[in-house]
Amino acid sequence: MFRDFFDPDRNWKSWDKLTHLLGSLVVCAIATLHFRWLDAALITVALGIALELGQWQTAHNENVYYDAPGSRGLDEVVRPLGHVGFGFGLLDLAADIVGALLWVAIITVATLF
Repeated sequence: MFRDFFDPDRNWKSWDKLTHLLGSLVVCAIATLHFRWLDAALITVALGIALELGQWQTAHNENVYYDAPGSRGLDEVVRPLGHVGFGFGLLDLAADIVGALLWVAIITVATLF
């Protein structure tokens, strides 16, 4: 049941996790220009959840196919459901949260000096 919901990616050292972390740090930094830091962090996490739900929706769309890794032709396209990068990624969301918290920590330290 949950196999169809979650992204099977378990590699926390992948480039994808770094892009989530840096992306959420930048989003949180921009959001702090208009909101208090706590609101900016919550907005960043909400956007991360929305992104992951969008990937889950893409994985369940019956009209979405992609080339299988190592495929040699059009006859090897597969549905993305159950493949890395498709589904609700808990590690991706954790990287988003860490990025937002890192920006909050930077702001906190900067206000001390």
